[in-house]
Amino acid sequence: MGQLFYIPTLMVCDVACWALIGTLMLVNWLQDRDNLELRLWSIGCLLGAFGLGLLSLRNGILADVWAVGFGNGIMLSGLGFLAIGFRVFDGRNPCHGQLQTGAAIWMGFYLLCPGFDENIDWRIILISVIMGYLAYDMARIIWAGRREEPLPSRKIMCAVLWLVVLVMALRIPLAILWPVSEHTAPGKDNWNGLLTYVIFSLTLFFGLCLFSISRERMVVRYKKAADTDALTGIFNRRAFYRIVGDRIHRHTGAVAVIDLDHFKQINDRYGHGGGDMVLCSFTGTVSALLGRDAVFGRLGGEEFVLYLPELSPSEAFSFCDELRRLIAERPVPWQGQQIFLTASIGLAEVDKAAQDVEVLIQKADIGVYTAKQQGRNRTVLIPGTSEASSAPASFTGESGFSLTSALTTPFAS
Repeated sequence: MGQLFYIPTLMVCDVACWALIGTLMLVNWLQDRDNLELRLWSIGCLLGAFGLGLLSLRNGILADVWAVGFGNGIMLSGLGFLAIGFRVFDGRNPCHGQLQTGAAIWMGFYLLCPGFDENIDWRIILISVIMGYLAYDMARIIWAGRREEPLPSRKIMCAVLWLVVLVMALRIPLAILWPVSEHTAPGKDNWNGLLTYVIFSLTLFFGLCLFSISRERMVVRYKKAADTDALTGIFNRRAFYRIVGDRIHRHTGAVAVIDLDHFKQINDRYGHGGGDMVLCSFTGTVSALLGRDAVFGRLGGEEFVLYLPELSPSEAFSFCDELRRLIAERPVPWQGQQIFLTASIGLAEVDKAAQDVEVLIQKADIGVYTAKQQGRNRTVLIPGTSEASSAPASFTGESGFSLTSALTTPFAS
């Protein structure tokens, strides 16, 4: 048992663990130099490995002021960099000075307080307080970010950090009630060796989670980039088809195709910069009005598609026609000019018979074609299968309700 919990051996293992994780973080940062948290984490891990390396050389190999004093100080500085990295990871204030205070406090006590450097129990109490606080701060930040970015490793990492806090809190009364002798072989048959082993195990889990959480965010960002239209920031065609294809089997509602009128003329008159500004302004207007469950995507060019779940045909029509009106009333500012814009909207009802997104978009496209045939700047509803079999109808925003044989009209181009 004594050999199992021999502290210098455990520290050497800890050094290898942190050095490996720090190196992996460094390699990742070299491939993505704009990623500040990877740089901070790699610095933190490598400083922790260096500090623990010094600490493992105590007891005659290296002078205590370097091994114990500076070794613990550098290790605490590394933990401070890890904590700063988590703040940056979740977009918070880094608090560089605050989170390096622990290392400064340790060095101040070790170098300036008489007798502190010779009392292992005082050192255990202070290092436990500082490490416990840093672990608590990291756990708090990681847990707070789970709502905006629910990465799987967040919960595991929080659990590991809370266990570190618990172990550090446990060391304080143990150091008071059962002092550790500086003159006995470290780690043999005492609670300090056992808890050091527990800390080593938690450190290993934490390091693996640290590497995992950075990879998870990278995967999420790559997936988001693959699903997002680069110009407007909304879903692209592929993502819209996949997301809505999974939902239309469970929810009714409506699918709208929105085509911006005379967009080629806007590009010709104001240039592609003006056209891009129109597209971004339009998507911003629409996105601001959408509920949480709506899905908005770009089919290509000036054609967009919108899924409105759980809305009746009349509710979906009212929403889209109000949207059409807002688009017409909000010109887009561009280089001292105003770009006026209108849209033609086709709506297809999602009923129980709807099984394919492509079919719904084709039906909504018929509505767009009908709106353009009737003069543009209109909203046209294509009824569901049950209604279409008896009386195909549509509604136009400019003149209220009107009947038309929209379902027999060729597709809009």
